[in-house]
Amino acid sequence: YIDEVYEKELYDFFYCKEDDGSLMKNRTVKHFGYEFIYGSNNIDRSKPLSQKIPSVCDRLLEKMFSDNIIDFMPDQLTVNQYRPGQGIPSHIDTHSAFEDGIVSLSLNSQVTMDFKKSSNELVPVILYPRSLLVMKGESRYQWNHGITPRKFDIVYTTSQLNSTAEQDFFTEEHLTLRERRIRISLTFRKIRFTPCICKFTEKCDSQIINQNNVLLPITPIEAMHLEDKHVVKVYEQIAMHFSDTRHSPWPRVKRFLNNLKNGSIVADVGCGNGKYLGVNPDLVSIGSDRSINLISICKERNFEVCISDCLTLPYRSNVFDAVICIAVIHHLSTQTRRLQAVEELIRIVNTNGLVLIYVWAIEQDNEKNLNLCENSRIESPNICISSNGSTDKLCCDKFSYDAITIESRKKIEISEGRNTFQQQDLLIPWHLKEEKCKTEEIFHRFYHVFVKGELEELCSHIPFVKIEDV
Repeated sequence: YIDEVYEKELYDFFYCKEDDGSLMKNRTVKHFGYEFIYGSNNIDRSKPLSQKIPSVCDRLLEKMFSDNIIDFMPDQLTVNQYRPGQGIPSHIDTHSAFEDGIVSLSLNSQVTMDFKKSSNELVPVILYPRSLLVMKGESRYQWNHGITPRKFDIVYTTSQLNSTAEQDFFTEEHLTLRERRIRISLTFRKIRFTPCICKFTEKCDSQIINQNNVLLPITPIEAMHLEDKHVVKVYEQIAMHFSDTRHSPWPRVKRFLNNLKNGSIVADVGCGNGKYLGVNPDLVSIGSDRSINLISICKERNFEVCISDCLTLPYRSNVFDAVICIAVIHHLSTQTRRLQAVEELIRIVNTNGLVLIYVWAIEQDNEKNLNLCENSRIESPNICISSNGSTDKLCCDKFSYDAITIESRKKIEISEGRNTFQQQDLLIPWHLKEEKCKTEEIFHRFYHVFVKGELEELCSHIPFVKIEDV
């Protein structure tokens, strides 16, 4: 990956005598940025080192970045110096400690690194001098890697042969023993400041600790994963049963639709099984939903529908005369995403258009059905909207992660009843009973139940929006 001149420069810079670095049983090691703690394969974020990654590495880092090998500049470097016969135990770098993407440059000598996924899956990889090992995704998160202590490696080599003095050149591959020399490896990592949410859960320390817990998201990607698991996938699985329980339109929504002018173009965002799409046949109604199975039910009923996320609606701005969004926004797990959803509703409605929003409320009247929840009707006299806070900036600043531990994060509880809520962010059980086998499966949908005035406050962040009725 680098030339011999740069290799020598790096080797000479990092080479150390036995009393220059930290002596370990199998090798000499030195750390920059943060100390890599062997044994736990972790780091201590509260104890950054005074020695940062040396400037001699700048050319290498810039080359890796420009070649799209890394997506970020590393802030931790471990330098290992191996003598012939030394190795390193098989391990996986702790998921929660580092971002995805660990790279290691070999200097001066080849070595065989063994990758193990299970007891019967072993892949030896020869790391030649100046080669760059890149571990991403599965190789980073699921495969152990280590170096067996020995003084020789079995490697492939090629010989060029010819049958005559002038032509018929060909190569032959064969195995040979190659002696190890002093080898220096430069391993670059990027410190992670949030819990890991990779898909390799059986190896993930963040998710093993919380395998029975659902935590309130603190980053955009965590929010997406939570909603995918506890909203999108749940509705796909319960779609038929859910549709069977959703027959009658809510009276106030029905009255809203019937009061619109004939020929009005209406968007039903999060239309579900389409129970509002046919309420007023004098309207031009278009529905959208994330659930493929619910959209299929709408198509069977000959409604105009499309599959779409409420955060990125596939419509031009200023198109609809009215928009309804019934029992949707409370499925979004951060305030920023809920605000972004309202902004999308306002974006697609035309000047003087109306938007009707229903969400679940934490203040419930026990004598009323839970469906009668807090609602807002919003008038948008001007569609020119500045999108203040439409990105998850509050969730992305590095400083907000430093004090966050897995233990201190808010756990999303499972609701104990349909009319009483212990907290605003909850998992609401859905009981799906299979008639044939008479078994019941429980799914948990995420809800953020609104407190009084919260929906109005959310809408107040959007300029040129007037709240007409609550």
